[in-house]
Amino acid sequence: RRLLNTLSTPPIPSGFEKNPATKSAQFVFCIDVRSERMRRHLEQVHPGIETFGFAGFLGMPMGYRRLGDEPFIKHCPAPLEPAFQLEEHGTGTPDDQERVYTHYLHRRILKKTWKQFKSSAVSCFSFVESFGMSYVPQLIMDTLGFNTLKKPDPNLAPRLETAPANEDVSTHSMPPTPGPQGLTREYQMTLALRMLKQLGLTRDFAPWVVLCGHGSTVQNTPYQAAYQCGACCGHSGAPNALAAAKILNTPEVRHDLMKEGIQIPENTFFLAGLHDTTRDAIHLLNAQEVPNERLSDLRNWIESARQETLKERARVMQCSVKQLLRRSSDWSEVRPEWGLAGNASFIIGKRSHSYKKDLEGRTFLHRYHHEDDSDGQILESIMTAPMVVTHWINMQYYASSVSPDFYASGDKTLHNVVGNLGVLEGSGGDLRTGLPLQSIHNGDRLQYLPLRLSVVIEAPRERIAHILQKHANLQTLVDHHWLTLFAHENDGFYRYHQQEWKPWQNH
Repeated sequence: RRLLNTLSTPPIPSGFEKNPATKSAQFVFCIDVRSERMRRHLEQVHPGIETFGFAGFLGMPMGYRRLGDEPFIKHCPAPLEPAFQLEEHGTGTPDDQERVYTHYLHRRILKKTWKQFKSSAVSCFSFVESFGMSYVPQLIMDTLGFNTLKKPDPNLAPRLETAPANEDVSTHSMPPTPGPQGLTREYQMTLALRMLKQLGLTRDFAPWVVLCGHGSTVQNTPYQAAYQCGACCGHSGAPNALAAAKILNTPEVRHDLMKEGIQIPENTFFLAGLHDTTRDAIHLLNAQEVPNERLSDLRNWIESARQETLKERARVMQCSVKQLLRRSSDWSEVRPEWGLAGNASFIIGKRSHSYKKDLEGRTFLHRYHHEDDSDGQILESIMTAPMVVTHWINMQYYASSVSPDFYASGDKTLHNVVGNLGVLEGSGGDLRTGLPLQSIHNGDRLQYLPLRLSVVIEAPRERIAHILQKHANLQTLVDHHWLTLFAHENDGFYRYHQQEWKPWQNH
């Protein structure tokens, strides 16, 4: 009721809706509930800022290999398989690239060897007795807060070399063979076109378009993946942002997009960003490609929005801003942030209905204009992927809260990590699943109030019902009340119940 009442109030028009030329910057964030606060404060800092919500992998369904690593890591939603693979490389001159490559290769080989020595079946028993005392200085430094937070390295970027074209396969309809060879120009254009259409950003581009993946700065927790991007399979969205920005800044890709009716102005530059949700910072990953003086206003807007977001989140965490920032670098901290605790709803529709409205960091936000989706394909892709993933996240918190003995993992301070499989609570028993107590409880009460996800879709009811009928798994979620579905149509709200739409009334 609170959510629909908030959305029922008249939309707050933005200044650039009547005059697109007044747009100063556009930010694309993950639909993650933690992005809601930052988006709202950015829009309040400057009237020329427009924000978008989009799945955090930014339309780049890829496998990614970091410099010096062996395996490719999945950076796309779990229901999808990587359509292509990219690998990291150094930037700059060939000598710079070789130097960066050698540095990271040697560092990661040493790190891997040391980790194997610590955890192997033979050496792990003698490790503590042999080298345990050598960790004392590091423990003291970490305890006193003198450790250095790692920031994204601007000397690293995904390698997008043009792959040899496959003469037998149309690259406009199918991806190239997965591998580290990169992407053809044709498939880069296909990715760019698909992303911009699903995002709803096909005209009225601002001079700056910041594509923000997100990640989290935390120390000493086996639950680090729970703070990262779910749309990137529990990894940072930085590689996806860099790949998308690089593709959209390519002149040949922009030239091909013009043939599809999308004209990106010459003065528009796509910046790759990383939204650090623990410290509320936005790192610009390819800013070295732009003179610093041109970015001064943008950096000021980001910093102003960050300070307001920190203040708001500090109130939720019941601490000062200084204490809030310390949590991310404190190895003993059991609650570096609340993650997605509190998630309750998913809005798929125009930003104008939620613009500058305080949704308390509890809502997933995905931009969607049904007028630009005549065949319903974009809505279908949103309902079958992001909507399902948000339901998974909601159920993770819901089950851990309502049945902690079965679906939660207990007290984080008692956890012992078992290989790469899971955790034990204490020294024995079964492997525990779900979230730890500290992720859902603040010590006095549940921080996460168990609520099944409410989904509000701004689209014709017939179109939504048609998609439900096509996908039995979606129909099951709604019919069995694992989520509650509302349609927002003609300024009214309708609840989908027993396979029919019923007008919603404020009770």
